[in-house]
Amino acid sequence: VKFTAQVSDLLNTAHVVLFVRFKSRQSDDISSEWTSIKMDTIGAGTYVHDLTAEEMKGGITFQNPWVQYQFVATKANTREIGRTDIFSERLSLLDCKPTPTPTLSPTPTVLKP
Repeated sequence: VKFTAQVSDLLNTAHVVLFVRFKSRQSDDISSEWTSIKMDTIGAGTYVHDLTAEEMKGGITFQNPWVQYQFVATKANTREIGRTDIFSERLSLLDCKPTPTPTLSPTPTVLKP
């Protein structure tokens, strides 16, 4: 999933950190640890990150979990200057079900006498 964040305070924002964790669909009380990921800046107060499940802690113990996420903006000294609410039950991780790769059959050659 590609995450993009746009900050409103360009002068004071040095970093945006993406926090993500898995949350059980069966119980509101069960979730993994938060994983923090520093997002890349592409300029003009825009930060991006392409998230993969392998980056997150505790994914093996959950089956088809929700993915909760939150953005935190910090100054250069890592002091927090703002954060979003936690986004919950908007993004889920589903099991990968491989499908056969289609192949092309060679066109039969017709021989004429």
